[in-house]
Amino acid sequence: MSLLPDVNFDDVPDNSLIEKGTYYLSPVKWEIKPTANKLGEILWISFCIVHGKEKNSQFSYNYNSRNKNPEAVRIAMIDLKKLLRACGLKGDIGKLTNEILDGILGVNFIADVTIDVNPGGDDRNKLTKPRLIDDLAPKKDPVEKVMKKKDMETGAPPSDGATGEDLNTSVNQDEDLTDDDVPF
Repeated sequence: MSLLPDVNFDDVPDNSLIEKGTYYLSPVKWEIKPTANKLGEILWISFCIVHGKEKNSQFSYNYNSRNKNPEAVRIAMIDLKKLLRACGLKGDIGKLTNEILDGILGVNFIADVTIDVNPGGDDRNKLTKPRLIDDLAPKKDPVEKVMKKKDMETGAPPSDGATGEDLNTSVNQDEDLTDDDVPF
């Protein structure tokens, strides 16, 4: 007699890791948690895939927020700042607050997901290269088609005909960040 009659373990994957690839993601939950040794803290963020074959799959990623190794915290804060930028935060961020973290929940962005292999057997998904996206809809026509006639005549930067926004502005996700760039 089977203890779990509705479960066929031949259909259960060996792990719950997301395949390596590029995904549309959204942060869905965050918590501050103690590290395994209870000597530090991590910012734990859960992400949901919002588009594609892995849609609705979730994984979490940890950012060292307190650690006896200051380099681990510095690297984590640079990675976290890239995530905040990918979720649309612009300008000065200031101190990291609950409101900032709550504000990124449900915001779509694109990132690469890799697998961080641990020889001890506890492999994990790793979030890399988070990038800003407008939405999941197909991109608009090329810039030339939405330029206003006077933009073409004056040489002004192209703009979105509906809002007048400058279409040449973007967040450079590949720039090198230093300690001075991380305000929290």
